[in-house]
Amino acid sequence: MCTQLRGDVMTIPGSLPHLPPAAVATDRGSCAPSIHAATLAALATLMLVVAAGCSNAPIPATATAAPSPSPTPSLPNGLIDIGGGRHLEMYCRGSGRPAVILEAGLGNTADVWNAISTRVDGFTTVCAYNRAGLGASDPRPLPHGAQAAADDLHSLLAASGLGPPYVLVGASYGGLDVQLFARHHPAETAGVVLVDALAPGWDDRLEAILTPAQVAARRAIPNGEPITNDEIRTSERVLVAAPPFPPGPLVVLHHGVPFPGGPDWPTLKVEALWTSLQEGLARLSPQSAIILAAESGHRIHQQQPDLVAEAIHAVVDPARWPPSAPPPQVAFGSGAPTAAPSSITGLLAFAGKGGIHLARGDGSDDRLVVPNEEMLVGEPSLDDSGRVLAYTRTSRPPDQQTGPKPDLPAELWLRDFRRGNARKLAPDAQMPAVSPDGQSVAFTNHAHTYLINSDGTGLRDLGEGGCPVWSPDSTRLAMCSPADTMFVLRLSDLAHVPLPSGPGLNNPTAWSPDATTIAVISTRDGNGEIYLIGADGTNERRLTDAPGNQFAQIWTAQGLLVTSSLPEADASDWFLVDPASGSPSAIPWLHAVAEPIGYARSG
Repeated sequence: MCTQLRGDVMTIPGSLPHLPPAAVATDRGSCAPSIHAATLAALATLMLVVAAGCSNAPIPATATAAPSPSPTPSLPNGLIDIGGGRHLEMYCRGSGRPAVILEAGLGNTADVWNAISTRVDGFTTVCAYNRAGLGASDPRPLPHGAQAAADDLHSLLAASGLGPPYVLVGASYGGLDVQLFARHHPAETAGVVLVDALAPGWDDRLEAILTPAQVAARRAIPNGEPITNDEIRTSERVLVAAPPFPPGPLVVLHHGVPFPGGPDWPTLKVEALWTSLQEGLARLSPQSAIILAAESGHRIHQQQPDLVAEAIHAVVDPARWPPSAPPPQVAFGSGAPTAAPSSITGLLAFAGKGGIHLARGDGSDDRLVVPNEEMLVGEPSLDDSGRVLAYTRTSRPPDQQTGPKPDLPAELWLRDFRRGNARKLAPDAQMPAVSPDGQSVAFTNHAHTYLINSDGTGLRDLGEGGCPVWSPDSTRLAMCSPADTMFVLRLSDLAHVPLPSGPGLNNPTAWSPDATTIAVISTRDGNGEIYLIGADGTNERRLTDAPGNQFAQIWTAQGLLVTSSLPEADASDWFLVDPASGSPSAIPWLHAVAEPIGYARSG
C-alpha cells in the first residue's frame, strides 16, 4: 500500500461488493449486506482519512449522505445567495450565539460534520456548509484556493443573517480557510478550533522527506474538488503573508494514530513533522490549548466527535475554558489484558489451514472437519449442540494473470455430524446461519433472505434483507435491509420490529443468551463500533469507542467475541468483551483465525 497524505480525499483499493450503497459511495454491486472478513477489512480502509492506497476510484465529493438532519427552520438552510450570481449551500441547527461554523477537509461535504452538529446544537447555533463546487454549491471563478474560500465564507456569513462573531472550526485543508478568515476578520472571530488542520509548509516539507516515487504517487491522487496541487501550496504560503492571527481562544486538536503507510513510508519522520507543525499552530494565540486525540487518525471529528464537541464548547463558553483531553479509552490491541484460556466455553468452527476446523473455546482439540479439496469452503455456522454445520463451497478461481476475477457463486452445504453425511441445500448463497435448534438454515441471495429446512425441504423467501442472526430460541431473525436499517423478523407471521439505525452501515451481529438484547455494528460516528439494542427496539447504548472497527461475532455466556482492527491494520485481532463495561481481553490463540466463525454453546 502507498498512502498519500493530502487533506481528506479518500480512495479505496479494489471493490467492496458486500457493502451497501450508503456505506461506500463508489459501491456499484448488488446489495448483499454483509460484514464478514472482506467487509471488515474494507471498513478499516474506509476509515483511513488521507487517500489510502493508489486507487483510481476516489469517492465523489457529492456522492455522500444528506447534510446534518433536522435543520432548524428559523435559521438559514439550503442555497444562500452570496452575490455575483453564485450560491453556497449551508445547513444550520440549534440556537444561541456565537454561531459555530464548520469547514470540512479537502473534497468533503458538510455531512462529515453530522456527529459534531448533533452534539453542538444543544448549546449554540451550528452551521456546516459546502465550499464552491462541492455539494449543491456553485463553482467559483479563478483563482481557487484558501483565500478565495475565505472570501466566499465571509460573503456567505454576511448574507446568512447569523451575525458575528463566529466560532470557526476547520478540519485538515479546511483549517487553512478558517485561519485566513480569522486573520482577515479578527473582529468577527470569537475563536477557532483546528481539527488536525494543515499548516503552512506542510506540503513542501513533507515531500522533502519522501522518495520521488512517493511524491509522484501522492500528487496523482485526485483532490475531490476544483483545486490544483499548486493552488494548495499557494494557499499554505498565503497564510505566511496574512495579517497576524487574533489573540482569542484557539484549540488545536491533532491525531494520535499515525498516518497509515506502506513498508517504505517514513512514518516516524512524517509524524514528527506533523506534530511540530501542530505545535506551531498552537503558538498562534496566547490563549490556546493543544490536545492529542489519542484514539483517532486524521478524521478526529468522526472518530472522537465528543472530544471535538467539548473543544468547541470550551470556546463558546468561557466558563469551560480551558478544554481538556478525555481519559484514555479502554484499549483494544496490545494494551488489552489477556483472557484466561478457560474464558470461552463451547465449540468454535472456523476457516483455517486446509479447510473448516472445529476446536474448543480454549483452542484445544483442533481438528479439520471439512477440507478444501476441489472447492474452497468457508462461512461456517453451528447449531447450539455442535452437531450440525452449515458452510459455503466455492469453485477455485481460474489461474489468470490479468483481467477481472470472475464472481463465482457459493453453494450452501450442511454437514450432520450425528449421521455422518453432508448435503447441498442451495446453489448460490451467502451468510448461512444455522438455527440454534439445528432445524433450519437462513441465508442471503441477491438482497433477499431465505429459509430452508436442514433436510433440504421447505425453501421460503423471507423477503428483502440480509445478514440474518438467529435468536436463541430459533423463533426470530435480526436482519439488515438494503436501506441500511435493521429489524427483527418473527418467523411465525413474518412481523417486523424495527431497530434504531444511525447513518451509514448498520448490521445486527449477535443475540444475548437471554434473547433480550442484540449486538449491532454501526458506522454512524465514522468507524465501526458495537451498539447494544433491546430486541424490542428500546434501550440502545454504545458499547465500544475505539479506533478502527469493532465487530461482535458471537455472544457467549462469558461475553462477546469481538474482532477489532486498528485503522492502519490489515488483519483483525480477537477479544472477549464484557457487555456491561465494554472492557476487552485479548484471545491470542484466535489471532490468525479469519471471521466469520460458528459457535455451539454446548458442543
